[in-house]
Amino acid sequence: MSNAVHLLATLIAQPGHGPALETALRQLVPASRSEAGCLHYELHQDRDTPERFYMLEIWRSADALEHHRQTEHFLRFGREQGHLLAGFELTSPCPAAIQSPCKTLSCPRRHPAPATCWCRYEPSR
Repeated sequence: MSNAVHLLATLIAQPGHGPALETALRQLVPASRSEAGCLHYELHQDRDTPERFYMLEIWRSADALEHHRQTEHFLRFGREQGHLLAGFELTSPCPAAIQSPCKTLSCPRRHPAPATCWCRYEPSR
C-alpha cells in the first residue's frame, strides 16, 4: 500500500483580495513542486466563485508533507500573505487518512470509506 498523502486545500480570499491571493498561491507552486517529497501540486480557481482556490496536493509520505509545512516558502506565505485568507480547509480521502501511518492526518469518522469519500480534518499546528 502506498503511503502517499492526498490533499485538497480550499482557500478563500478576503473580499477584494482574490487577485492578490492568486498571485501569492502561484508563487508557491514552483517552489513546492521542487520539493523531493512532492508528487503533485496543482492550483485551480473556482469558475463561479473567483475568490475560491483549490490546491490539489500529493506528497510521497506524511513526513514529506510535514517537511513542506516547515519550508521557508510555505512559512513565508503564512507570515506575509496569510491576511489575504478569509477561510482555509483541508480535506483528505479517507483511505489515505486511515491507512497511512501519518501523524498529522486522521479521519474524524474512523470508518472504512470508499475512495470517493473525503473527510475533513484540522491540520496540526
